[in-house]
Amino acid sequence: MKIQTYTEPSVWSESSILEPSKILNKEKVHKDGLLHKSVHLLAFNSERKIFSRKRAESELRYSGCYTTTIGTHVELEKDYCETLCSFLPVYLHNTIEWVGEFRVKDNFENEVCGLYILEIETLPQEIEKHHYLLRQSSLEEEIRNNNVTQHLEKALRLFQSKDK
Repeated sequence: MKIQTYTEPSVWSESSILEPSKILNKEKVHKDGLLHKSVHLLAFNSERKIFSRKRAESELRYSGCYTTTIGTHVELEKDYCETLCSFLPVYLHNTIEWVGEFRVKDNFENEVCGLYILEIETLPQEIEKHHYLLRQSSLEEEIRNNNVTQHLEKALRLFQSKDK
């Protein structure tokens, strides 16, 4: 898979405009720690419990950690919403809500991440595999124990800041 990279800004904020750089193979982007974009969905039910994926122990990155409901690299020539909608049944396309952007920069990733939320009681069959419904207090405990990805922690913080 090829993805767009971006010039590293001197200081990043949610209002930063990223300058496109090169289109490269995803593996090279990760190996070289180049800035790129991903999109994430945080789905929750009416009790505000979060649908979280648990990454397999065999994964190279963040093995065994909880992460966002959906998370993927932004596809070439697509924006956040178009990329996310390619993973969702059509009937959900108009029910997702934009929250904002956050940044993940660690030993594995260098991403600007777009976040959408979705309130839903049960996940569609197409995306329910390997998901767990967790109370936000349980996620806080998993964060303290380093059992979540930065993607989930930062998505949760952004969601909480807007969910007042």
